[in-house]
Amino acid sequence: MTTFKASTQYNDWNGSIAADDNESDFLLEHLRKKGLIADRDVIVGAEFTYIDTDKVIIECLVMQLEKGQSLQNVLAANATLRLKKRQLEVSLLQFFSFFRRLNITLSSFGELEGSRYIVE
Repeated sequence: MTTFKASTQYNDWNGSIAADDNESDFLLEHLRKKGLIADRDVIVGAEFTYIDTDKVIIECLVMQLEKGQSLQNVLAANATLRLKKRQLEVSLLQFFSFFRRLNITLSSFGELEGSRYIVE
C-alpha cells in the first residue's frame, strides 16, 4: 500500500502547493487523447517529478467513478482505494501550461508550514 505524500531523497525543503486548472479537465483530456485513460476515468491525484532535466514526469492516479459517485463518498466509506497510475513525460513549458495559476510554498524541513508571519 502506498501513502499519498510528496517526498524527495533528502526532503530538505517541504511545503504545500495549490493550482488552478488552465482549462476545464485539460490534463484529463490530454491523457485521453494519448489513449492512457478510458472515458469514465477521472484523475483523483497526481505526482509531478522534476529531476535536473527540462522534463517533468507526471504520474496521475486514476479511477473510475460510477454515475453520482465522488471520491469523497468512496473515502467516507473507508474503502481501500484501488487506483491506476498513468505516467507521461512533458517539457517544463507544457507542464506549466496545464495550470492557470500555480503557487508553491517551501520552507526548510517544512518548519514554516501553516505559520503566520509579518514581512517587514
